[in-house]
Amino acid sequence: MYGQMSERELLMIPGPTNVDAAVLRALSKPTLPHESLEFVAIFKETLEYLKKVFITNAQVFAISGSGTLALEMARALIGPLLRSRSWTEGCCRQNAPCLTLAK
Repeated sequence: MYGQMSERELLMIPGPTNVDAAVLRALSKPTLPHESLEFVAIFKETLEYLKKVFITNAQVFAISGSGTLALEMARALIGPLLRSRSWTEGCCRQNAPCLTLAK
């Protein structure tokens, strides 16, 4: 019947993508406050895993936001270091705007 959902609906985002039951159970748990000791420990561990993924000892960032937020953060962090260069708006795949670093 239209409007009623069964306990397990087929997820029709690009895919279709079926979500494993273990993932659904994990997502059903209450979220942790970002200032809790448990969250901080998990976040630190995640950053260490990211260093391994990207094979680096440099600082890594996990951003809870859009790609645009990540670009603005990058601009704010490295922009002042690159005074002899300028940011230009270009065109990425599928006509999406993107920022490129020009000499």
